[in-house]
Amino acid sequence: MREFVVGDLVRWEQDGDVFYGKIETVNKATATIQVDYDWFERISFSKLTYLPPIKLGAKDYQALVRAEINILEILG
Repeated sequence: MREFVVGDLVRWEQDGDVFYGKIETVNKATATIQVDYDWFERISFSKLTYLPPIKLGAKDYQALVRAEINILEILG
């Protein structure tokens, strides 16, 4: 299993919903995840899935900036 570090993008499920966020702090068995500007969650490592960095081509990046698509559509 990959070791989680500060700055990793992660995903987890809770009560049937899927959430995405960025790791802000790491403890022995949990991480504090920034979900939104002022919304943080403490989640166990066993529930987290690492998301690799997103590589966008120029066409996708421009469409994202113009708000023609959102990041979830790019991620599939």
